Amino acid sequence: MRAWTSTLFVLLLGAASPAMAQRTFSAVAERASEVPGDWRRFIAPLFQACEGANRRTCEATRRRDQRTLRTGSWLMSIPAAEHVEIGPYEAVREGFLVRVPDLVLRTPDGWLTTATPRDGVLPVGVLAERFFVVPPDRAERFFGRNDPARLRLRMVFRVGREWAVGSRRGVTIEVSAVQVYNESTGNVLVDSLADPPAPPGGAERLDGRIQVWDRSQLREARWRAPDGTPVLFSVRVDPAEGDAQTPVLLETRGVVSREVGRFRAPCCEATLALIPRGDDVMVVFTERRPSAEHPGRGRVELFQWRNGAFVRRTAWEGSNAESPPAWITDPDAPLP
Repeated sequence: MRAWTSTLFVLLLGAASPAMAQRTFSAVAERASEVPGDWRRFIAPLFQACEGANRRTCEATRRRDQRTLRTGSWLMSIPAAEHVEIGPYEAVREGFLVRVPDLVLRTPDGWLTTATPRDGVLPVGVLAERFFVVPPDRAERFFGRNDPARLRLRMVFRVGREWAVGSRRGVTIEVSAVQVYNESTGNVLVDSLADPPAPPGGAERLDGRIQVWDRSQLREARWRAPDGTPVLFSVRVDPAEGDAQTPVLLETRGVVSREVGRFRAPCCEATLALIPRGDDVMVVFTERRPSAEHPGRGRVELFQWRNGAFVRRTAWEGSNAESPPAWITDPDAPLP
């Protein structure tokens, strides 16, 4: 442990002052000490348990190492797989959003996270993101060339506060700069200090009711499945007889789209909306809005994410004048 402690002190002495006139990732990274070797071993003093005859010596060494870790600014490089999302492909904006969500780095003894748990749950925010305009005929090539397995994630951070939820223990890291680059091509995909803002009109996070289609607009909704899979909901409109239309709800992962459901929409006030319901997604198709003359009519379907795919759990179709089936309050109740 003494040799490892000496390494920490040498790294800390090599770090320069944080004051900077020009903020770029390279400039910030140059002023940080690089994490040597296995980052799990490097941060081990944050979680180390001291027991046995050498407990007092161990605790003194641990406190010294923790002070060193908490004083410095560190540069860490890790494989991007599981930490960087590419897509899914957005048909409305025609391109891919490359994003770095809040990080959760597990170790045998504790977790490093970029967010503190709220009500016992780690939130999922965004550390950095960049949008790439990619024509549909080049989408598959872009997605393949920038597979997260080819990417590297670099970050500059400081060690923050400890947290505990039940038996789980963790420490937050305060990230000041993030960069994602492709090891095969050398291209930098994301730079939190240099990237321009994403163009408007992008997918909204599905954390409340979102209307994804009516006759005047198409919108996309981004949802994270219970297993962490990023999913994009969009709508394709197919023609139908007369003034009717057929909105088709699609879910996209990567560049692959799959039909979730299709609806026949007579002219002219039909809408299609999504509502998150725990780990499920509710699809609400309004064929006719309620009015003084009509009670309104529509169709509701409830989809559950099961084994990496959507499975329709139940459905209801009818008028607002009818008594709704019990599943609206109890999804496990049988349909009448």
